[in-house]
Amino acid sequence: MEAGHPPVKAWYKIQDMAYENGLIRESFIGDCKAMFFDIWSVVSLYENELRQDPYGLWGMKNE
Repeated sequence: MEAGHPPVKAWYKIQDMAYENGLIRESFIGDCKAMFFDIWSVVSLYENELRQDPYGLWGMKNE
């Protein structure tokens, strides 16, 4: 969940990581682009980033 206007959109950062790791496949349903992925694999990326650097995930400094 995101609120406000963080410097970085965390989900997009995780999504980019998932694409780089080959975890997301794209297809179309009619004219709509759809992403297919194993939810646990992608959520695990999110969890790992939150544990390692929660502020950095959103592009903020931990002061």
